[in-house]
Amino acid sequence: MNNVQIKQVLETLGTYQDTEITYTICTNPDQPLSITYLRNNRCFQIARDTQGIVEHFPDIEAASSAIKSTLSQIV
Repeated sequence: MNNVQIKQVLETLGTYQDTEITYTICTNPDQPLSITYLRNNRCFQIARDTQGIVEHFPDIEAASSAIKSTLSQIV
């Protein structure tokens, strides 16, 4: 998944602010990555399910950088 694709996913999630949508990336089934736009907090939540790590990012740029970094670490 390249940077343009990541930003498109984030823009789509932010567009549907009246609905909570979660997008899951499973490049490795043992390390899924879930991205949710939280409309009440107006931020993106990224969860690495198997590790129990949940992070919040205020905008597309910050979330995109975090996703790109996380994906580069998943083998």
